[in-house]
Amino acid sequence: MALLKPTTFKGVTAAYWKILYVSQDVISKKTTVGLGLYVNDAARLANIQNILDRKVVQIKGLDLTRPQIYAELKKLDAFKNATDC
Repeated sequence: MALLKPTTFKGVTAAYWKILYVSQDVISKKTTVGLGLYVNDAARLANIQNILDRKVVQIKGLDLTRPQIYAELKKLDAFKNATDC
């Protein structure tokens, strides 16, 4: 699972945002999510290091599943109108 959100990074059109890591803070009850931007899924599969950009975001809640995390990410301005893939 990933999010499709077209963007331009250093002149390259990319659209594939994939979760790289998830970390939880039980005190603040927030989850930190690290995302990587790839041109597309084929670029990610060819080499996991083909990351064009990274983004770190925090969302409320703990013990979230990947689908729940992606649903919460789509509520953020940075991923508005993103679609699941």
